[in-house]
Amino acid sequence: MIDLPSPSKASVTAARNLLALCIGTALLAPLSAAACAIATPEQRAEYQRKAIIKAKEDVLALRDRADLVFTGWLKRLDVHEETRDMGPGKKQDLLVHEAVFDSVTEIKGSYVPGQLLSFTTIKDRIVIGCGTDFMDSLPQQNGAGERYLVYAKDGVILRTNHMPDKAPVLRAYEELEVMRENR
Repeated sequence: MIDLPSPSKASVTAARNLLALCIGTALLAPLSAAACAIATPEQRAEYQRKAIIKAKEDVLALRDRADLVFTGWLKRLDVHEETRDMGPGKKQDLLVHEAVFDSVTEIKGSYVPGQLLSFTTIKDRIVIGCGTDFMDSLPQQNGAGERYLVYAKDGVILRTNHMPDKAPVLRAYEELEVMRENR
């Protein structure tokens, strides 16, 4: 028989904290977070195939929901802070973005030159997750002068998709995969 020392109070506390963190993370993570899982190349390919099908469905649904769809160059993106009353004793700090586009090619609806389109984000928002949210794609502060595909309704941007002039042949993830495969 081997006598093992009793664990210290600090190590028991650390173990409990680690267990709580693991359980909390598991409860917060969506069940569909296959993107977080370690997967075989075949499983990743299947996940990607399903994600593409879902994204195409989302594009068509968003097109139908929007009253304005166009491609255009982001001419200006102004941002100001705003605090909104969210109920008794609850306030939320927001960032209100106002965008103006130029050289617009309309797909649905009519964009009036110089028309302000807006979107609002939570000021201190933090997103934790392994997948991407289809609707979570908006122009960034440094996006002026860049081309976007824009979906809007009633003057509010629902989603954008950046359209770089010179898209890289390989995305960063694809470059990493090439290096991993050729060690």
